Amino acid sequence: MAPPPVQSHRGPPPPQPSG
Repeated sequence: MAPPPVQSHRGPPPPQPSG
């Protein structure tokens, strides 16, 4: 259960892996 990736880049956030 890792925290969501930091949105350090412009644009939509990366897709979350459904695990």
